[in-house]
Amino acid sequence: MKKVLFVLINMNLGGTEKSFLNLVDQLPKDKYEISLLLLEKKGELLHQIPSHIKVLELKEYAEVKSNLSNNPYKQLKDLMKKRSWMEAFFFMVTYSYRKITKDSRLFYKYLIKNVPVLNERYDLAIAYAGPMDFITYYTNHRVKAEEKIQWIHFDITRIGFDTNFAKKMYRNFNKIYVVSKHAGGKLIEVIPALKNKVEVHENIISAAKIQEMALREKVINYPGIKIVTVARLTSEKAPERALKVCKHLIERGHKITWHWIGDGPLRDHMNQKIKEYGLTEIFILEGARLNPYPYVHEADIYVQPSDHEGYCITIAEAKVLNKPIVTTATAGAVGQITHDKTGLITKIDDLSLLVGIERMLADSSLRHSFTQALSEEQEKLTYKRGFLNEITLK
Repeated sequence: MKKVLFVLINMNLGGTEKSFLNLVDQLPKDKYEISLLLLEKKGELLHQIPSHIKVLELKEYAEVKSNLSNNPYKQLKDLMKKRSWMEAFFFMVTYSYRKITKDSRLFYKYLIKNVPVLNERYDLAIAYAGPMDFITYYTNHRVKAEEKIQWIHFDITRIGFDTNFAKKMYRNFNKIYVVSKHAGGKLIEVIPALKNKVEVHENIISAAKIQEMALREKVINYPGIKIVTVARLTSEKAPERALKVCKHLIERGHKITWHWIGDGPLRDHMNQKIKEYGLTEIFILEGARLNPYPYVHEADIYVQPSDHEGYCITIAEAKVLNKPIVTTATAGAVGQITHDKTGLITKIDDLSLLVGIERMLADSSLRHSFTQALSEEQEKLTYKRGFLNEITLK
């Protein structure tokens, strides 16, 4: 039996965490002994981890997180107040080296000085929540495994990606898994030396489970055409873009309601903007939902307004439910949607998204054609994101 360790940040309600649950659900129990190491043992999806998976927590991460989030000058001042002269010296040296050389390795070595090596040895260790520099460094230096995989869930050109750190650390992994061909291409452009290590592994979804969960309840009782988005309220998901587009649609006379499923740090800001625009009965923040699929099932149009996505599991889920989709041209969309055949792909800006949604709103036959095309696509596929009896981790 192969011993596998996955390393994630937490089990918050997000695409990476959902894809992990779908992946381990497909792994045969008689072939894999799975452990999950969480930096923080918390999150809405924590109770959904299968009982056969051993869950570990990196208790020392609380201190590491504090050091990562603190203002470095304040941290140095605090150390000196405590008369921790040696600690202050090492912190100053490692932080300065990081700033001057743009190489974070010495800084992370300082951060994990009190973090012990995991006792157990694994056949395979997977830095699953990537790119996340701490998990990358920790998996390299504190995990014993015959093989190691770095998993990348995002388009690295659209996030805060430390190229110098990755160049030096990723070469220590046996494989680099990316969730789309487009995202893989971007990674290779930035770090050509990784070309022979990069493999595309799309996020796994369970189509049958999604279809069953979508019918469990009725959730939307609002008039007009129903637009739905499932995403966290974070800047990369562009909720304010969606709100601005919604405002223009209403001003142009469209009878719609837009339901945003998900929570996040921008919730208060979005509530304020919704009131400012007078859209409290139009743009509805439904909050986080463990089962968002009834909302998607009842949608007339699914919209993904994001600035960037690695794979975008919510688009894959909307496709399973045969929903007409309008999405911005993120890496996570272009590999899943055929423009003008299974959905509409727009440029990543407010006006382009507005034009795409207006086109969909104005043409019910277009919406029907996309629904039909998605249904036929599913029938033709041996749907590898859900209908496989077994998958393997090489």
